[in-house]
Amino acid sequence: MWQVREALADDMAAIERLVAQVSGDHYRLEPGQFVAAESESGGILGCGRLRPYPGFCEVASLAVDEHRRTKGVGRAIVAACWICIPVTFTLFAKIT
Repeated sequence: MWQVREALADDMAAIERLVAQVSGDHYRLEPGQFVAAESESGGILGCGRLRPYPGFCEVASLAVDEHRRTKGVGRAIVAACWICIPVTFTLFAKIT
């Protein structure tokens, strides 16, 4: 089983590797912007963040280990972004 939690500074190396695997956004990666999906053994399975802009923020740097995709990890990460990361912005979503 796994859980989603706020990312810690110690998670950043794993987060950077995951983001690189999906050619994600590497701009100003900071632990306070991320949530991480953690396995029972402590490994990071996925991550995502809310990237702030003036007046709004976006879900960015969403990455899930290729062996854990289609298992609900990404969905749980996106949901946790709204709960775990303090947001004082107007949020917009474009569903495609």
